[in-house]
This record gives sequence, structure tokens and C-alpha cells, in this order.
Amino acid sequence: MSEIMQNYLAATKDERTAADELNQLTTAIANISAVLSEDPMRLILPNPNADIDRRELALHETRRLKIEPDKWPTYSQIVASVTKFRQAKDKTDQAWLAFPRDHRELIVGPDRED
Repeated sequence: MSEIMQNYLAATKDERTAADELNQLTTAIANISAVLSEDPMRLILPNPNADIDRRELALHETRRLKIEPDKWPTYSQIVASVTKFRQAKDKTDQAWLAFPRDHRELIVGPDRED
């Protein structure tokens, strides 16, 4: 396999991985947003000193989010994930452009909506 093809395949794999990671973050953010929009007072942080019933209630509410509040994505994590995805996308585009024009029509290129 040519080096150009290896670079392209590696770049598309990296892009898919970065897209999956970004999707996980955006899904977590959407879940948090939905619960907070529905009823912002519903969230209760688990208190290790509370009686078992209150702690269970608090844990149940955070389970609805599928992510505990102390594991919510930070601004830095979100920016890093978006940056990683953009860099991977650019790398895929550059790897695609490395193919000679007459070869590009024989190979499935990056799927771009824009």
C-alpha cells in the first residue's frame, strides 16, 4: 500500500476517533442541559454524610444524567476535544489532497457537508 494511502487511512481513523470523543462530550452536555431545562432544582449533589435515603435519591438523580456532576466535562475538555477534531479533520483533508487528481475519483473521499 502506498504511503499516501496509509497516511489517508490513518488520518480518517484519527478523525473518526476524535469525532466519537467529541460526540460523547456533546451527548453528556445535551443530557445535562435537558435535565436542567426540565427542572433545575431537581439535581441534588450526593452528600456522603446524609442519611442513606437522601444519598440514594441524589445518586438516582445524577444517574438520570448518565454522568455524575463531578465528572461533567469542563470548558477545557470541550475546547480540547473540538480542537482535536478540527485538527484531525484538517489532516484528513490534507491527506486526501495528496492523492493525484486522477486517483481521487477512484477512492472514497472525506464525507463533508460543507
